[in-house]
Amino acid sequence: MKKLFALILALVLVMALTACDDKSVSQDKNNSEPGIGNTENIPIMEGKTLADLSDKIIASAESISSYQLYTNSKKITITVIGNSISEQAFITLFDTVNADEIMVMQISSTKKTGNFTNLTSAKNYYVVATGLDGCEIVLSD
Repeated sequence: MKKLFALILALVLVMALTACDDKSVSQDKNNSEPGIGNTENIPIMEGKTLADLSDKIIASAESISSYQLYTNSKKITITVIGNSISEQAFITLFDTVNADEIMVMQISSTKKTGNFTNLTSAKNYYVVATGLDGCEIVLSD
């Protein structure tokens, strides 16, 4: 009797999981969620270009802050290309809505890559590079 009950319970769970098909969750960039899909709820900051991090962005350290970033990932990967790295080199992540500093990553000649983690698609971000003049910054999710 216990085996029959367990079998029926398993069958009901499988049917329930099948009925909860994830097709209702849209990955379309025109969905109504704030952030990645629909930036109507997040204004584009003056002087910034909206950039989707599902495509890699490569820009100079001097111009990287001109991008307003959105991502479906929970992280942003940073890679620095170049050797003009000062002893006080940093990449700082900001929230675009209130310009709050979220995280700071120290960069050195031996540590040229890292991740900003625990992010959300409900926000847009921008980064500022300090002490990296002449380098290129690669951003991706």
